[in-house]
Amino acid sequence: MSRSLFFGLILLITVMALALRLPGLAKRPMHGDEAVNAVKIGELIEGKGYRYDPHEYHGPTLNYFSLIPAWLGGADSFVELSKAILRIVPVALGLALVL
Repeated sequence: MSRSLFFGLILLITVMALALRLPGLAKRPMHGDEAVNAVKIGELIEGKGYRYDPHEYHGPTLNYFSLIPAWLGGADSFVELSKAILRIVPVALGLALVL
């Protein structure tokens, strides 16, 4: 397989993965786990920190990565978080899995 064909296939897979994940990102109802993560991210944004509870939640990676689009989107509090801001990191990480 030629190098250009290989990269063309990777690009096609990437575009297809984004086409499946991005449309209507903010229109879908929020799942319970997403709501819990939203509260945790909101607490981080508001300066309340992160407290790990091994019996209830996963680790802090998603929460800390989600701070980046929150800051870029200008969200300074829990109320200013949008579904798109909260979901873009899982989309990016899902895309990374495809690649």
